[in-house]
Amino acid sequence: MSTFVKTLLAIGTVAAASLATMQPALAYGHDQGYGYGHGYGHGHGGHRIDERQSRQEMRIRQGVASGELTHREAYRLEREQARIRHAEYHARSDGYISPHERARLSAMQDDASRHIRREKHDEQYRRRW
Repeated sequence: MSTFVKTLLAIGTVAAASLATMQPALAYGHDQGYGYGHGYGHGHGGHRIDERQSRQEMRIRQGVASGELTHREAYRLEREQARIRHAEYHARSDGYISPHERARLSAMQDDASRHIRREKHDEQYRRRW
């Protein structure tokens, strides 16, 4: 192999390694709640909204699997999650989630979390055949 080809391969390898190590930093991005007022990406803390939403949906699935939630309870809780997703979609529509919108979404998620807990612990169990 010529020296030129070896040099190109070495440069390519270094570039690929650099990109691989930078990816987590790029993924971290500006969406971490820093720099209020700049309107980056999903809005500040948007990933936290998504993570919390995912955890709540996982709690509903787990409740159905364990029998702690009846199908009707799960349906109502999933509809509530859909309403939160819809509100989040509208909040993100301008590319920025304002502090007021974030507070509203957080309150909706607080309510949903309380509803999930209440339904999972209300002593109504789905029958298992």
